[in-house]
Amino acid sequence: MVQKLIIDDIAHSNGLYSTSPKLKVIFSILSLFVVLLFNSPSICILMAISMIFLTIFKAKVPKGIYFKLLSIPVLFGIFSLIFMTLLFGTDVWFNLDVGTISIPLYYDGFSLGYHALFRMFAGVTCTLFLALTTPFTQLLTVLKELKIPESVIEITMLVYRYIFILIDEALLIEHAQKTRFGYSGFKNTYNSLGTLAGVMLVRSLDRGDNLYTTMCSRGYNGNIYHFGEEQPVQKTQIFGIFVFEGIIISLGLLPSLIL
Repeated sequence: MVQKLIIDDIAHSNGLYSTSPKLKVIFSILSLFVVLLFNSPSICILMAISMIFLTIFKAKVPKGIYFKLLSIPVLFGIFSLIFMTLLFGTDVWFNLDVGTISIPLYYDGFSLGYHALFRMFAGVTCTLFLALTTPFTQLLTVLKELKIPESVIEITMLVYRYIFILIDEALLIEHAQKTRFGYSGFKNTYNSLGTLAGVMLVRSLDRGDNLYTTMCSRGYNGNIYHFGEEQPVQKTQIFGIFVFEGIIISLGLLPSLIL
């Protein structure tokens, strides 16, 4: 392959790779549930700080890559906050005068976007923790232990594998187009993107047929077997997770209880 997804590389080489995938899944999902259940910016901030600390300092994920991945949804949340302040609500907070134009800013829209921004920020840190510390193959093993239907697991695994194949094809075609100045202007860029989309459709069908033929030649009978070491989760670890979540909730709700 020309390039592998950075997330997949980090998931196989981080400091928490040897930790039980079931424990990481339980921790991430429970933390995400706490963020969504309690509509408190304080809880969201504490959860985000904890997840960032664990991901960078415990799992030893490179800071530059982590914050680059985190910046995309955060920017989306900031833009959502701006648009919700401008477009949603009935309670006018104040008017922003731009020349001869007066733009109303709505307080209820700002409040809604403000809470959504912090919940989104904390939720993304929980998701990144799981994605950057747990390889996809281990996640499939956890799904199998949870008695998820085999057909769902197989389709998920094939789609995941096929993503890498299509990325490889797209990069090869794009490189060939760039060497022929295919993106040297707006018109050439428009034509090159159209050609890329058309070729990718044909290549994806060909690659799908080749992949199925290869699997059949290696004894595929409708079942894909997953191999992985079973790492049991200890009761003390589960108790530690609940203690952590309880501390986050208590500290997050403490300011409102004092006031």
